Amino acid sequence: MINKKMRRNTVIFKIILIFLLAETRIFPTVFDSVKWNLEKSKNNISLYIQDDKNLKINFYKAETIVNGIDMELIFNNIADCNQYKKIFTNIEIFEIVEFFSNNSFLLLAELNFFPYKNRSYLAECSLVKDDENNTFIFEWHPIYDFKKESYIKNKKNNKIVSFIYGRWMVKKIDDNMVYVSIEYHNDWETNLPLKFIHEVEKFYTIKNLQTIINYTFKQQKNLLKLHK
Repeated sequence: MINKKMRRNTVIFKIILIFLLAETRIFPTVFDSVKWNLEKSKNNISLYIQDDKNLKINFYKAETIVNGIDMELIFNNIADCNQYKKIFTNIEIFEIVEFFSNNSFLLLAELNFFPYKNRSYLAECSLVKDDENNTFIFEWHPIYDFKKESYIKNKKNNKIVSFIYGRWMVKKIDDNMVYVSIEYHNDWETNLPLKFIHEVEKFYTIKNLQTIINYTFKQQKNLLKLHK
């Protein structure tokens, strides 16, 4: 018998898929006005940061063009919050706790990696499908004037942070090529040296993009085996 949690997860994923069939406008966001500088490239992934490298709360962007990946499959992996603990080993909790609309919901996340271990946050997320531009977007931003403590599960051990921005973008270039990017703008409220923080955040910006690509290729390969 399917338990309540499995039924809830199934319903959530169906709602996401239903939304992905609808066309929604893309609105301006905090990342649209950033002036990016190329920092480095690694394994066909380019890392960018904003112009002012002296700011504590930096902007980061990793992007790549992938050949032979299923566009909708990779975005479903990005949008399906129930898979995050499986895909990203540094996440303790990543779940939808409330829906605001078909394409907007409240997300609870708890991290589990150094130096941001025991960090929790709530963010408002939105899913966007732009058929005209063959683009999918999963974006999140801070939510204020909200009773966050009632949602946090490990209140005693976790530090609740608020300044959390991010955006995944998946765009079809042609029948074989897909553009994928991730952007971050976060304040994890730590007293560690800025140089160390920036290096950690640059590392994980690249790593998270590479992780979702590798996971999708592996999943795609397994699906092809099943259909043979």
